[in-house]
Amino acid sequence: VRLPAAEDAGDGRDGSSVTLRISMKDLTNEGGDGDGDDDASGSESSSEEAGQDPYFFEPGYTIAATTGFCRVWEGAATLSEYLERFPNRVVGKRVVELGAGVGECGLVCAALGADVVMTDVEVVAENVIRRNVLQNATPGEASGAWPRARLVGRGSAAHATLDWMDPLPASPAFVEADVIIAAECVWLRE
Repeated sequence: VRLPAAEDAGDGRDGSSVTLRISMKDLTNEGGDGDGDDDASGSESSSEEAGQDPYFFEPGYTIAATTGFCRVWEGAATLSEYLERFPNRVVGKRVVELGAGVGECGLVCAALGADVVMTDVEVVAENVIRRNVLQNATPGEASGAWPRARLVGRGSAAHATLDWMDPLPASPAFVEADVIIAAECVWLRE
């Protein structure tokens, strides 16, 4: 994802463009895990494991988690494009992304200047979103942002577990949000 340069936000960070790196799991086993770290021999897994979800037996895994590993969905790409065109919707705001999957929309918000927490079921939040936040983080302190936030672009990004099948904690941090975003996160008929 390549973001256009924006005017200097007065935060000490320059107005250059930001390139975001999004990793995802290629469950077809045709191209590694999407992070570019696999060797060309495909030694990470055998052809018999092609299509096997590596997190299938993780505690709390549900069918809802399967879509969070494998791609940036069309709705997320469209929402990201919208946010790039209208950054004033999120710049300087505390944003919560529901059902973030690989976290593209939240990372776009952070790069534009929002403080974002991207949520999903635990296996996705800890194994996909966390990795994408870390690989897009820049050095520095993300003060005044969400817990465990890292600087990303002109804003900050964090990840958190939010399973819609579980009751909310007594005082979730998410109530502090100015904006809530979601893209294609509800797809089961149940």
